[in-house]
Amino acid sequence: MKYLFLLLYFCSTSLFAFCDTDNEECAPIGEWQLSIALGAGVHTNPLNGGDNIPLFIVPSVSYYGENLFFDNGTLGYSFTNNHHLVISAISEFNLEKSFFSRWHPQNIFMYNLSAASPSKENVNIAQVDNKRWALDAGIQINWFMSSATNISVKLLHDINGVYNGYNANVSLNSAFNIPYSKNTSINVGVGAQVNSENLVDYYYGIEESNNFYARNTFHGSASVNPIIRIKLSKTINKQWRLLFNWKRTFLDSNTADSPLVKTHLIDTVFFGMEYAF
Repeated sequence: MKYLFLLLYFCSTSLFAFCDTDNEECAPIGEWQLSIALGAGVHTNPLNGGDNIPLFIVPSVSYYGENLFFDNGTLGYSFTNNHHLVISAISEFNLEKSFFSRWHPQNIFMYNLSAASPSKENVNIAQVDNKRWALDAGIQINWFMSSATNISVKLLHDINGVYNGYNANVSLNSAFNIPYSKNTSINVGVGAQVNSENLVDYYYGIEESNNFYARNTFHGSASVNPIIRIKLSKTINKQWRLLFNWKRTFLDSNTADSPLVKTHLIDTVFFGMEYAF
């Protein structure tokens, strides 16, 4: 079940109920939107001993009511909604835990898109205490600057006492059609993920109690991780479209300097065909 949450999150594109209906990223109110993408991709794992997560079948499930919505693992309720501004209370799983979950599928080819850094002594995820799933909740703000451009801001805090901290995400997204290529569009996003000191320390810190040498101990600090994202899609007919998704996260040195981390890059790549039910 935990991998279903990851698949929903990694290659899905958030829909919006309150925007220009000519935009394919909009969702009709009161209808479930179901689709499944078949193809090849990977979500890389930046941790020593952590396995990359292959992406071959990627489901997408969303529903937008007048106020209540579910969007690929995010449950929310919108208090303010119009064509320019949506303010919502949301809850979703924090996916830092996913890097500590081992994945051993049989006969699956996985792509390693990240280069390891040999500059520090490594600590394997099998050598540290098991990490727990955190459930985050907080506020999400979507500001639609135009039918093609929007800014999204999230501010969340864990509500089940796992790391006792916060995280935030801000992103600027813009979509436009590609000239001379019929039914082809590109969506480009830039932003950052901000993780509090407590979050970084819980997932990436190394305590002396783990029986490591003093030089291997690590205490996390607040981190700002830049993110870039590109989605290319070509609509074939009402049900089918061709997809390419790429997302790269650059880990702040306050996280990447942990002995658990082998690379400061996290890549998500997927190429395939999507069928909408």
